[in-house]
Amino acid sequence: NLSRDSQGRGRKEKGVHEPVRAGREPFPPHHHHAHRPRTRAHRRAVPAGPMRKTAPPKTEQKDPDGREEASVYPHLPKDEKRILVNIMPRIYKYFEETPVLTMRHNLEKVATIAVKAKIKSDFFWSLEFSPVFCADLFFNGFLPIASRIEPFPPSQLKDQILRFAPALMKEVVKSPGLVVLMPKLHSKRCLLENWSDIHVGKNARKRAKKYSVSFNLDIEKVMEKCVEQHGENWLYPPVREMFRRLHKWPVKRKIMGK
Repeated sequence: NLSRDSQGRGRKEKGVHEPVRAGREPFPPHHHHAHRPRTRAHRRAVPAGPMRKTAPPKTEQKDPDGREEASVYPHLPKDEKRILVNIMPRIYKYFEETPVLTMRHNLEKVATIAVKAKIKSDFFWSLEFSPVFCADLFFNGFLPIASRIEPFPPSQLKDQILRFAPALMKEVVKSPGLVVLMPKLHSKRCLLENWSDIHVGKNARKRAKKYSVSFNLDIEKVMEKCVEQHGENWLYPPVREMFRRLHKWPVKRKIMGK
């Protein structure tokens, strides 16, 4: 397990500037069970009250098959994915020096640490193509782009990797190489804070008359035209499927203080 020690305890927090070594993560995982009683005696002491059923809000569109939480790629058992995440830094030096992100990480804390540490690279890497993970990336300021490693597995390690992760061959056959999510946390950005102060010249206004701006009307057409004009670039099929599911089943996030 990459984020727990042999006794199931969370690893100590690491600085983001440290290189990622095989079997270790640079950021603290998100602890989900801190609210549970520590001992069995405490659990027995909690009175079992009547169960309450709460219907989901009618305005929310729920994913009936849990696809919003399921990873669209790679389709590997959890154990095989852990092995793959573990061996990637051993195969490629870039992934040894670049922090890895998983579903277990608190991305808000990761972003805070990364900004304070002023890391050299804006990129992280991950093999999580879950719509929920994608929503968390967007919410915390990451841009989830991707890169393709080709060929994969490397010929000299092919037999060894496929022995540990046999399901990986199906992914390699369907799509050449291995697509890796490369969340980018820009150190510098350009923002338009006050639209009323923007000066738009007459020539620009004339040219702009034939254009219009729309939101969430046809995501399929948008992705299709992006690939048609620029090539797949980073918009590989797993990324498009992740965006497609996130668009169909939006993930809501609560902004603190609102």
